Amino acid sequence: MSTISPQYDVRREDLLFCAHPALDRWSDRVNPLLIKEINQQLKSRLFLMIYLLFVLLVWGSSLYMLMMQPQTDQPDFEAGDLLFSLLYKITIFPLCFAIPLGIHQRMRDEFHMHTIEMLTITTLSSGRIFRGKLMCGLLQSGLFLFASLPFLVFCYLLKGIGIVEILTVVAGTVFTLLCFYQVTILYSALSRTRIWEYLSRMSLVFFSTILYFALFFSADAVVLGGISSIYYLVGVLVANTPLYFSMLIFLDAAHEQFKPLRLMRPPFRVRINGEGKVIFLPRLLYQEVPEEYRDPSSNPVKSNQAASKSLAKAT
Repeated sequence: MSTISPQYDVRREDLLFCAHPALDRWSDRVNPLLIKEINQQLKSRLFLMIYLLFVLLVWGSSLYMLMMQPQTDQPDFEAGDLLFSLLYKITIFPLCFAIPLGIHQRMRDEFHMHTIEMLTITTLSSGRIFRGKLMCGLLQSGLFLFASLPFLVFCYLLKGIGIVEILTVVAGTVFTLLCFYQVTILYSALSRTRIWEYLSRMSLVFFSTILYFALFFSADAVVLGGISSIYYLVGVLVANTPLYFSMLIFLDAAHEQFKPLRLMRPPFRVRINGEGKVIFLPRLLYQEVPEEYRDPSSNPVKSNQAASKSLAKAT
């Protein structure tokens, strides 16, 4: 059985940050895995290119429909429903394809780079790991929705659609995507082998395509077909029933993937340092750093040496 080396390069400012009570409580409440995922996405050129292209498409579609509206010939011209249908199809495309595939890719990287094993020997529970992945997907969806929401509300000014219908369709979409992202995380956690990764990715594209067409056909039924908002919400709840059962099927198996090691006392704590970066701090160093070394005027070299000695004695 392999052992973890007791030699760690712990910076003095990281120890000082974790020693401060207020900052320590804030670091516990904020999910460190969420911070790590957000940092990766902000540094991803692919995500920024997709987001920029999405904004340009939404803006161009709104401008085109506005220019197509006659000024004097037809004063009762209604184009809000048509514009909403077009914008909705553009909006849900990255939500159904880019974000789920990104979740799958990051989960695959966690296993290939063996960072998931590092997370399982920290104080992070499997629930916090799962919620960190889920919150990252929801935040990305929020960026796309908030970018398109002003244009969707603008459809109300062009007539043909009401605010109630707009909010109903958006609420049903968010709820459906929430269920789908949870299943995607649990499903991606099972893809360990290369063959299973390819099969899971192909199946994820297949189910994302089904979800995409199901969402925009149901939205068109409300906007263009005149179906009541109550019937739409009931249909959303009924249609998401297979996702509920899928979550129950994958939950136990994915939980075991998140917890491959059963340690009575995890040796690491996941912290957020003063620069907003996620660090893995040894639990012993976190708990037994002498008080005199927490002073900012102390020598950082002396602090690191004392922390290493404390860890060496314990091991």
